[in-house]
Amino acid sequence: MSDRVSSDRSAWRTSLFAGVLAALFVAVPAGFLIATGNNNGRAAYDATAYHARFIRALAEQFPNFDLSNPLTATTPGYHLLLACVARLGASSIESLRLASMAIGCIFVGSIAAWLSRRVGLRIALLFVLPLAGSIYVVGAAAWTLPDNLAWALVSWVLFLCLREPARARELLLASLLLVALVTVRHSYLGGRHCLGERLELRAAIKRAK
Repeated sequence: MSDRVSSDRSAWRTSLFAGVLAALFVAVPAGFLIATGNNNGRAAYDATAYHARFIRALAEQFPNFDLSNPLTATTPGYHLLLACVARLGASSIESLRLASMAIGCIFVGSIAAWLSRRVGLRIALLFVLPLAGSIYVVGAAAWTLPDNLAWALVSWVLFLCLREPARARELLLASLLLVALVTVRHSYLGGRHCLGERLELRAAIKRAK
């Protein structure tokens, strides 16, 4: 029993270390872009012209949000989240960018933590390096773009659906995360297929018993 507890603690420490290290892979380049005030490129343009404006408009309307005329082509979950952050006092564009960076760090860090428990620390970090170095991940972390939050929700739905054995409470949580995903990025509905397949497999296993 004590060996099992010790093994679990070691696995959790490894997962935590992998998550923190992977988060730094995103935080360093994104933090540099934020600290230097860089506003070049397509990600910066989209964030400045559309997303940041929508976030600030929602922050001013809090808590009576007007979603009838959004400034972006995405669903407003991400913007509502950052509008709440702005209402807490982090209303400057730099603060909002830091909040977006935190989301990106959590996204990549959670993938590294999940992988490290299955393939080990080194392979997990090697796997997330291309992800952390992607211009799409770094761009969404350095500017106020919803992509990292959407992909984080997709990955968490996938993680829950891959757990064995499939428990009802985990599938319920996956369903709630899928609803949250739709509020952030309606075009990322592919996560529903993973959940649907998992529910069908669970039902088949029950019938077989």
